Amino acid sequence: MIWADRIKVMWRSLACPEAWTLPPRQSLGLLKYLRHTRPVWHAGRAELNAYSPPVGGAGYGRYLRGLHRMHHGQWTPLVAHLSVTDRCPNACARCSNLTHTQADPPLEPLVQAIAQLRAAGTARLAFTGGEPLLRGDLEPLVAAARDLAPLLFTTGHGLDARRAQALHAAGLSAIFISLDHHDAGEHDRLRRRPGAFREACAAIRLGREAGLYTAAQAVVESPLLPEGELDRFLDFCQELGAQEVMLLEPVPVGHRPGQATAADPATRARLAALHRRSARDATLPKVTAMSWLESPECLGCQAGFTFLYINTQGEVFPCDFVPASFGNIFELGIGEIQARMVRQLRSPARGCLALRLHEATGPDRALPLPWDQTQAWLADYQPGPLPDLVRQLNHGHGPPAS
Repeated sequence: MIWADRIKVMWRSLACPEAWTLPPRQSLGLLKYLRHTRPVWHAGRAELNAYSPPVGGAGYGRYLRGLHRMHHGQWTPLVAHLSVTDRCPNACARCSNLTHTQADPPLEPLVQAIAQLRAAGTARLAFTGGEPLLRGDLEPLVAAARDLAPLLFTTGHGLDARRAQALHAAGLSAIFISLDHHDAGEHDRLRRRPGAFREACAAIRLGREAGLYTAAQAVVESPLLPEGELDRFLDFCQELGAQEVMLLEPVPVGHRPGQATAADPATRARLAALHRRSARDATLPKVTAMSWLESPECLGCQAGFTFLYINTQGEVFPCDFVPASFGNIFELGIGEIQARMVRQLRSPARGCLALRLHEATGPDRALPLPWDQTQAWLADYQPGPLPDLVRQLNHGHGPPAS
């Protein structure tokens, strides 16, 4: 069944004219990537994961064009996350959002930022926060990104049937709901708010009912690590109707008291193995583990390479867990920021850039870093050998793969 879905993805890809422009080695690399990726067909399109647009959707041709450009050394932010509010009802210790303004950025600058990302080659745009559903004008933002396979990261707070249907009508393609445990009390404790579990579970059901591709995402911390807990969690997500479960590692951000520490090597290996097992076993829920996608054997850390994050002030970071600014998109525009990223981040890294920043900043260092401090931090940065699959894809700013 899974292999039949993969073959269908290959045929659908070949129907895109852009697929025929890729060099043979890059095409082979994509096939190897697909081998460890489990497609889920939804509304006539195949969702691979949150970091690529659905195959057969409007953004997929843009994605292939971006890969072609990357092969020729042209930096392309294939995937971007745009924070549209800092407001959130939860108080998670591990939250990557370091800004807590109560005033949302106006609609027009955000629409202009979306247009800039489109011109730069972005193929998938995710809206995040804070809690994006607290914005009453989220639907116009989704509509402005309709051709970029828009995705929503949410706690589920504020979602009802009417809102879910309105977002789907505006062009939202997928919704990823934070759900950190199968036990209500444990989830609410991690989110530091009673009722958060109930809202997240309801949001998964509402997303499916509205016709959205619906996934659950969890930061795998100690409550999910005892024997059998992850299996119970995956079964619970499947019973709720989640079409995918994305598993994230805890990553230190800033220096908040009580913040989650980084995952240990054994946990990362366990999550990566679960991803690979799910990719070949149709009896399991679909699992996407960032421990696998960002591993040296796969894509490595794509922060600042094919991925970027924009906070509510317009500061552009390599990712939301790397609070080091390369400039403000509202002031400089994406072109100058692009040039800075190309100079500083020449290729993907085998290790997590967020952990490097955390190790390099002392407990008294204020985050996020402004551009001058970012530049100083990365002055001697060397990403090291390319991740295995990136070498096979043979695209990047660094030396060609041998």
